[in-house]
Amino acid sequence: LVRRARGGPYFNLPSVSLPVRTYYMKQFATLQPDPAGLIQGTVARTYFEKSRLPLPELSHIWQMADLTQDGALSLPEFCLAMHLVVARR
Repeated sequence: LVRRARGGPYFNLPSVSLPVRTYYMKQFATLQPDPAGLIQGTVARTYFEKSRLPLPELSHIWQMADLTQDGALSLPEFCLAMHLVVARR
C-alpha cells in the first residue's frame, strides 16, 4: 500500500513485494530526499532513459504514472512508473 505524497488516496501495487517497493523508495530518495517532495520531469526522464526503453514507451509510462498530470512524480507515482518500466524490460 502506497500513500500519495500530497495527502491523496492510497493505492495498492499488489504484485510488488516489500523488498522491491523498498528498492523503488530508495531510488526515489536518490533523486528527491524529501519523501513528500516531487521529482521534476526532466530529472525523471534522465533517470528512466537509463532503462533503454524506447522513448515512446517511456512517454506512455509517464502518462500513466503522472496521476496528477503536473509534470512531476510523487513517491507513489514514481513507484508506479518504476513498476511499469521494470515490467517492460
